[in-house]
This record gives sequence, C-alpha cells and structure tokens, in this order.
Amino acid sequence: MTEPASVARLVVLVSGSGSNLQALLDATADPAYGAQVVAVGADRDGIAAWTGPPPSGCRPSSTG
Repeated sequence: MTEPASVARLVVLVSGSGSNLQALLDATADPAYGAQVVAVGADRDGIAAWTGPPPSGCRPSSTG
C-alpha cells in the first residue's frame, strides 16, 4: 500500500478498558491506514484505559 496524501486526525473517547483505543492505535501504526490518534478523552477518571503512559503523540484528558 502507498501512504495516503492526507492523514485524518482522530480524537478517541474511551469509557472502559481501552480495547477499541488499542485497536485504533494498532491500525494507525501503519501509515497506509490514513489516520493518526491525536487525543484521547474520557468523561471520568479511574478507567482502565488510563493505566500506563499515554500513547505516543496523544494528549489524554478527562472531565472527571
């Protein structure tokens, strides 16, 4: 695959373990996917998706 001309910038909202976030991060590791996760947000603190350091290039935020 070739790299796309433009890359979509994604903001991901998480509410649990972060399995969907991880799937997106895995997919966006391939430049041909055409997207980059740039921010991660949640409506509360203490969810499992916040365990560990934020993904490279991401800015985590919560309203909790």
